[in-house]
Amino acid sequence: MRRCQEVAERYQGQYVVYYPQADAGTIIASLLSVGRVTHEGIDVSLLNPHRDSNDKVTAYKYTGYMYPVREFFYFYFEQPEAEYEILSLIIHESRTPQVSVLKGMLSGVGILEESSFIAARPVVAVRRQREIADWEKALGTELGYVPSGRVPEMVRRQLSTERISVRV
Repeated sequence: MRRCQEVAERYQGQYVVYYPQADAGTIIASLLSVGRVTHEGIDVSLLNPHRDSNDKVTAYKYTGYMYPVREFFYFYFEQPEAEYEILSLIIHESRTPQVSVLKGMLSGVGILEESSFIAARPVVAVRRQREIADWEKALGTELGYVPSGRVPEMVRRQLSTERISVRV
């Protein structure tokens, strides 16, 4: 419990989680929030953008817990509105005194043209200096399907060096 408290205090806040989309030139920007310690783990939430068949972008809301496991953080998310939607995120602990950029992998079940598959993508999480209070207003600007040219160069470089991409 002491380790969870230390981790929560150091990593509490919001992060924009970037990961590559299947079509080249687009990067998805999700919003990760790390909260306080509970008896179940460290409270976390994730707003993960989704583009429907009419090109409307909304976000799936996930809640869950983060667990420190050695030098990694394991996140387990469920979508409260749909019991079958589960995501996991594994992020490497920051090696620097100031937490600003984290790297890891997002995995879950992907859906493409009504077929399901196991999917995993590399992620780069950038800590926000200011909180996004209204995520819906941030869709299309800071969050959502972002052209890679609008993503910070450091994030693009980090994502291009990662070779995690699974589709089963």
